[in-house]
Amino acid sequence: MNIRIVCLVAPVVLVFSCGGPQQELQPLSVLDTPEGAYNQGMVSYMEGDMDKAWNMFTRSRELAETDKTPYAPAYEGLGLVHLAWNDLDAAEEEMKRSIDIDGSYANARVGLGRIRTAQSRYEEAIKEFDRALKTSTKGGEEQPYAYKHAHLYKGKTLELMNEFDLAEESYKNAIDVDPNFMEAQSNWERLQTLRRASAGQTDVMKQIAASSAITRAELAAILVEQLPLDRIYRHRQAEITTPMDVKSSWARGYCDKVLSCGILELYPSGEFLPEEYVARADLAFTMQKILVAAFQDPSLETKYVGEMKADYTDLSPQSPFYNAVRLMSSRGIMKGRMDGSFGVGDTVPGSEALEIIGRFRAELQ
Repeated sequence: MNIRIVCLVAPVVLVFSCGGPQQELQPLSVLDTPEGAYNQGMVSYMEGDMDKAWNMFTRSRELAETDKTPYAPAYEGLGLVHLAWNDLDAAEEEMKRSIDIDGSYANARVGLGRIRTAQSRYEEAIKEFDRALKTSTKGGEEQPYAYKHAHLYKGKTLELMNEFDLAEESYKNAIDVDPNFMEAQSNWERLQTLRRASAGQTDVMKQIAASSAITRAELAAILVEQLPLDRIYRHRQAEITTPMDVKSSWARGYCDKVLSCGILELYPSGEFLPEEYVARADLAFTMQKILVAAFQDPSLETKYVGEMKADYTDLSPQSPFYNAVRLMSSRGIMKGRMDGSFGVGDTVPGSEALEIIGRFRAELQ
């Protein structure tokens, strides 16, 4: 990348830098090694600084070239950066170069599997992850760092294939390799939640349970299928005109129902926006409206108004959502985050939404 800039800004240097003989890169100290540069590149990669990671992986490669010993991890690192930049052809080229240099380097197999997943070549991706899991070093040693990531990304790919049971098993395998692998742990727990939320549900609810973030249309479907709205709103359902952006929606019947009950409302533009994502605060506010109607108790809308100190770091007592959040959290229907926040603006995964509505339904009985 730096060479491109030089060639554009200073074409006079181009003849020497881009076309002429180049001096071999010399290490700055005994610690300036291909492995050291690679490790620094991985730190930057994990921090999301792709430009810095690129520079360090490039230095790793060039230091190895000085020693006339190509270094497979350097090319793997470059492939990962290209993958982050969504340059899949270049990523594949770098990752294959890494494998050519050292066929026993399992991380490159994992990287190639990730590229195959990004290319929507899922079956091939699974094969690459399985190859990585069978790959030991030239000395016959296992490669746990590569193995745990092979299981992790295999699980993610299986999810894209709707193979949730196999994905759950893959995440568990990653945890078995490294019990402290938090990313695998969170994915495994999420699928456990999905399993519970999907049990005994209709096909529509199972599809929504697998959603990474529910939309207003999906929320409408959950509310209609999971709650006794006809009982709660038996005398309060109004005639409505179906909004234009709902008429062609798969959830038209659900959306019409929540609109007639006054649970969800149209935007000032007259649109329902069925594909707009639902935030956690929005969900709390919606359930507050239903709770007030179910118990015919308007005082619930102001039960916590006037409190001076919020329970959550991201929520002020002056927030229009404050009462709803406190109402739901005090009843154990919605819970805060481990970091002390509520996640006011966070989207809601389908499996979590179904569990929340399940607890809310029990509160109505």
